[in-house]
Amino acid sequence: GLDVAVHWAPGREVSGDTYWTARPPGGGLVAAVADVVGKGLPAALLMATVQAGLRMLTPGLTPATLAAATAQLDRLVAESTEPHQFVTMAWAIVDGPAVTYVVAGHPAPRVVRA
Repeated sequence: GLDVAVHWAPGREVSGDTYWTARPPGGGLVAAVADVVGKGLPAALLMATVQAGLRMLTPGLTPATLAAATAQLDRLVAESTEPHQFVTMAWAIVDGPAVTYVVAGHPAPRVVRA
């Protein structure tokens, strides 16, 4: 009962922006939107780290563990970056009518109806 559609256009040939969706083993849908500060190859390389972290954390992800998984991903990024680099992200688990989300420096998700 949920359709997901995305349009993404990088500002350059590569970028540090991403969206990502997955179906965790427990059901539902995980959706993430993230943005690395900066542009080009350095931002894209850092985003590759974020994407790998998302894939690593999703198999055990539940609404109850979303905040802890975010903290784990934050530690991974902090260990892989210089002090002037950072990532903003919002991600959510949609399971039936329930939506659990965590925002890390990114604008909070909103439901917009026609």
